[in-house]
Amino acid sequence: MNLEAKSPVLTHFIETVKGIQILRAFGWQRQSKDMNNALLSASQQPYYQLFMIQRWLNLVLDVTTAGVAILMVGLAIRFRTHSTLIGLALVNVIFNNETLQLLILQ
Repeated sequence: MNLEAKSPVLTHFIETVKGIQILRAFGWQRQSKDMNNALLSASQQPYYQLFMIQRWLNLVLDVTTAGVAILMVGLAIRFRTHSTLIGLALVNVIFNNETLQLLILQ
């Protein structure tokens, strides 16, 4: 979708470069600039949507990780005998959260 949205911008740019003398002769610079701005705005929508989806997934992942961490801390307080293992589990939860965030971005 991103490539399809950028195609009209590139086409308009190439046509503008080829016909710059005609644009200047008839005084169509303003219309050409407005058309370019409209095409550029439309071409950025898929990128913006992808960015917003990534941010939403990262937020949900952070909230889920925080819930798991709170649960683990509650278990650590309840069962004080295996606190080192729970500390190791907390480190693993945080590391897995970072790994999954990188996976979402890629």
